Amino acid sequence: MTVVMRELNTATLLADIVEGVPVSYSTYVGYDEVAHHSGIRAPDALTVLGRLDRQLLRLERAIPQAPRPYEIVVLSDHGQSQGRPFRQRCGQTLEQVVEQACSSESGVIAPPAVAESWGEIGGWLTELSTEDSAGGRMMARATRSFVGADGVALGPGREAQDQHLAITNAADADRPEVIVLASGCLGLISFPRTPGRLTLEQIEHQHPGLVASLAAHPDIGWVMVRSETEGAVVLGAEGKYRLSDDSVTGVSPIAHFGANAADHLRRHDSFGHCPDLLVSGAYLSDEDEIVPFEEFMGSHGGLGGAQMHPFAIVPSGWSEIAAPIVGAAAMHHQLKAWMVEGGLPVAQSPAALE
Repeated sequence: MTVVMRELNTATLLADIVEGVPVSYSTYVGYDEVAHHSGIRAPDALTVLGRLDRQLLRLERAIPQAPRPYEIVVLSDHGQSQGRPFRQRCGQTLEQVVEQACSSESGVIAPPAVAESWGEIGGWLTELSTEDSAGGRMMARATRSFVGADGVALGPGREAQDQHLAITNAADADRPEVIVLASGCLGLISFPRTPGRLTLEQIEHQHPGLVASLAAHPDIGWVMVRSETEGAVVLGAEGKYRLSDDSVTGVSPIAHFGANAADHLRRHDSFGHCPDLLVSGAYLSDEDEIVPFEEFMGSHGGLGGAQMHPFAIVPSGWSEIAAPIVGAAAMHHQLKAWMVEGGLPVAQSPAALE
């Protein structure tokens, strides 16, 4: 899978270079996929990085033949953190821990995780099939039976998309009582039978002790939930962090999760699709390891460790950044600023990125 995607990505970029497309983007998922399963410094993961270097060399050698000048930018939008999975550490999945702590035995489900590469392939095929060209029309015909609500979906991605659609379209009473999703060291817990986002008090009424048991679990770092009286709070085994005023009661549960942890959580809390409970696996600062809820050795998507250290490699002649870049929105705006400096047309940034 990683080899096929790498070659397709490079072929697409080379075609754009030859054609003189003003700006072209592509996502190389190889290292990310291998490091998930083997570990972030495993020999096979590092081998993938070496092969990616050779793809960049191919692009660099093609640029002098292009009808216009090009610059190469390499952006890694996240790192990866090493860590033994939650189930291997405590003998239970997050779903099982939630089910055990809930006050009823009805409907706790955990939709299966889908490898990111399936999503990348689906996105790539979706883009190709919408092109106004002979190739685009041919691709649209070839993928017609694989098109779902979110575009082309193959393999496990199609099954996950169908399950999501079934839950979304079901009547409130027919939905599962609790949904537990795992994404790296983040756990997203929702109660879909009740419209809107549940508060701490509502969850405590429906499932007494659930939040406290999660916050006290030795392999869980913290739980973020919206309180009716205090707003968004982050709860840990020995303390509480209130996001509205940065006040701490007891020991701050996010003290070891980076200087920007509170800002990231405030932004996440502001999203309309923020889950009822946002749960983080523990971060073992002495070992620089996280506790992921997925069965991965290398993970990202949350807070703690090397996953919080993205990078960008840009031409040395570009202007210096005015301030540290923190978060995807800031990186987006900086890239747009560099594009403007290069004389490229830039579309207005959507409000969703703010």
